[in-house]
Amino acid sequence: MGLSLQKILIVDDDEGIADLLVRKFTKDGFEVVRTYDAPSTLKKVYEESYIPDLAIFDIRLGHKAEGMDLLKTFRSKKITQDVPVIIMTAMDNNGYKWDLESFAGGAIDFVTKPFDYASMIARAKLRLKQHRASQILDEVASGHHALEVGAVKVIALTRDVLVDEEPTQESFSPEEFDCLVLLMKSAGAVLSRRRLIDQLKHHKSIISPRMIDQLVARIRKKLGPAGPAHIRTERSLGYCFEKPA
Repeated sequence: MGLSLQKILIVDDDEGIADLLVRKFTKDGFEVVRTYDAPSTLKKVYEESYIPDLAIFDIRLGHKAEGMDLLKTFRSKKITQDVPVIIMTAMDNNGYKWDLESFAGGAIDFVTKPFDYASMIARAKLRLKQHRASQILDEVASGHHALEVGAVKVIALTRDVLVDEEPTQESFSPEEFDCLVLLMKSAGAVLSRRRLIDQLKHHKSIISPRMIDQLVARIRKKLGPAGPAHIRTERSLGYCFEKPA
């Protein structure tokens, strides 16, 4: 059985823009559903249980700012409260800060029309990656289970790191712990420095590839003598947590 496609919901009554977005996202490997207004969207999501991985709302649907109402509904309902939403609009602010209202309402991005379609897809992919990274950290932080890869184990509830079932001599800072979790969750795969920066953006101190190098160096040191063996450097690419054979 193949992997399921990530689902994108596009809500826009502009057929030209919406249809082109559908084609572009579909070509890029996404499952895409398009609705035209608030009622059809609410039916699709809450009656037909189509829960997207990411949604893109136009502010103006018909003659009303229904996109903002949809955003409020998404944030108020448990099954959609965590779905990342990008707001787009061709509306002139005319002194009204639609972008600020969008962010205050829980949108993760704001795009004005006309826009470059490749840029929109790139934004969507980035927001999906960031959202997934947040979910990974939340899963571990929930404390329901420990994460273990080879000889290394992290325990979310106490934020302890164990090597061969023994606690490390030095504790891990929040950014070190989160970076280690991301590497372990992707064990066997290379994570680029840029991707790690994006996924650790909530730590304001992580803003450059050099800082990622320094962060990984500290993690290796704290893992002990076998630290370098656990985290492999892929020159010019990034880092990989070694997956046991």
